[in-house]
Amino acid sequence: MKQTTLLFTAVIALFMLSASTGCKPPRFTDPVAYNDSIIDRIDKNTDVLSALDDDLSYDDGSKINDSYKAAIDTVNKVLNYIKSMGEFKGYDDFRKAAETFVQNDLNRLNGGYKELVDEVVKYGADWPDDAIDPFNDKLKKIDDAGIADMDAFNTAQDKFATKFNFSVMHTPEPEKK
Repeated sequence: MKQTTLLFTAVIALFMLSASTGCKPPRFTDPVAYNDSIIDRIDKNTDVLSALDDDLSYDDGSKINDSYKAAIDTVNKVLNYIKSMGEFKGYDDFRKAAETFVQNDLNRLNGGYKELVDEVVKYGADWPDDAIDPFNDKLKKIDDAGIADMDAFNTAQDKFATKFNFSVMHTPEPEKK
């Protein structure tokens, strides 16, 4: 009986230890590592939204819901990670800018993107001529808002890099459609 109690206690202790450390992002001492951690998440966010944009443009309705669900899931995970990161050496503007950027993407997913997904499902491969231009206009508006948010995020990243004495190079923004 003592062995069972001891084993049970050890298992509970290991579970609590892994639960308390396994899901939290690391605490950073290096500004470049902190920056890179945020950028890695922003890249995941951007990649899943680019895939959704592609599927909106070329899908016949057969896989758009899966793409949309993957985007919602990924953006939520990215947002939760960034929210949990904490400030870097008393400076939180960069993390907050990343959080705002990702939150705005989530808002667009739940708003304009959802409307577009519903249209793709509705029309499939048989789009009426009068639905194409309004669809493209909505998609452009969403993309333009994302580019504006990226510009604001890049500005915050530049300030963070300057404050902590390193440099960043931004990927050129895509051509506006």
